[in-house]
Parts: sequence; structure tokens; C-alpha cells
Amino acid sequence: MLLETNRLIIECFNTSDISDWAKIESDADVRRFVDGKVLSFLEARK
Repeated sequence: MLLETNRLIIECFNTSDISDWAKIESDADVRRFVDGKVLSFLEARK
């Protein structure tokens, strides 16, 4: 564990997180705040 508060726990990414991360990165509503380009699963995995 890297950081813990009363309301939040932040941990390092694991390989088991890739699927969930790819879902976030492929969401246009999320990516519009970054650069507007949605990422494929392979792009998010990198």
C-alpha cells in the first residue's frame, strides 16, 4: 500500500487491474479531459 487516508486507499497497479483500467481509458467522457482520444485495450495496457 502506498497511501491511505480515512476515506481513500491508493495502491500500485497490478496486472489484475488492466481490464478495469482499459474500460476507463476507452470511455470518451473520461478521455475528453485528457486528450480526447479513447484508447484500445492494447494501448491502455502499455
